[in-house]
Amino acid sequence: MSRKMPRLLSVLIFCTDIRGAISRRGLAVWICMLAGLAQAGQMQISPVLVEIEAPASADSLRISNQGDAPLTVQMRLFGWRQQDGEDIYFQTQDVVVSPPIVEIAPGKFAVVRIVRRAESPLRGEEPYRLFIDQLPDVTPGEDSAVSLLIRHAVPVFFFDAASRTSQPAWTVRQQAGQLQIGVVNHGLGHIKLSALTVSDSQGRQVAFGEGLIGYVLGNSSRYFAKATDKTLAGPEVQLSANSNIGRIEETLPLSSE
Repeated sequence: MSRKMPRLLSVLIFCTDIRGAISRRGLAVWICMLAGLAQAGQMQISPVLVEIEAPASADSLRISNQGDAPLTVQMRLFGWRQQDGEDIYFQTQDVVVSPPIVEIAPGKFAVVRIVRRAESPLRGEEPYRLFIDQLPDVTPGEDSAVSLLIRHAVPVFFFDAASRTSQPAWTVRQQAGQLQIGVVNHGLGHIKLSALTVSDSQGRQVAFGEGLIGYVLGNSSRYFAKATDKTLAGPEVQLSANSNIGRIEETLPLSSE
């Protein structure tokens, strides 16, 4: 006799911005509309960015359960690089996270340790990404259920302060109803961008959003595109952004195709 198994629809919700890591962006936008159903606020993480300066080789973060039911949380840590403008995550043994899975009672918290095991000296910065998944609670006996997996992606940087520098070089291109920003980071440290705007001498402005735009890792490049019906006037435009290396204000040539 075969048992009737519950039909389970799994939906993944990214609660932390990981632009460039999600290829099916349309799906990601749609499922984020369901966040209220998932009670995403019951898992809280602090801090949401981990930076560990040498000679220190370990740090911790805290995961709290603000809800009224137990949480099962899984941690996985990956190396992080950027290639052809995209985020690439890969398996690594240089850094470990402990414990890899925890159950947190309502109103309680768990402390998670991040430890660099590699013995090689740091030069510049080593980037990692810690994926923290609130695993779904599947109740046995239900014929149909929607399982919502809540995922946070926490950037982790081990760095040497003396050699960590960021040196961005920018390009601005206007074509086919899009404004495209390219940035090449010639330094060894990351650049975190937010509130990116481009404006021309006639007062027209294209804004890429007030929140996080993305990260540009050391010795890497990224491209950001914004659909717009505005046509900026050249030959030069003003690029402005907030970043972890200070306010960015650049006058740049505008290229068009």
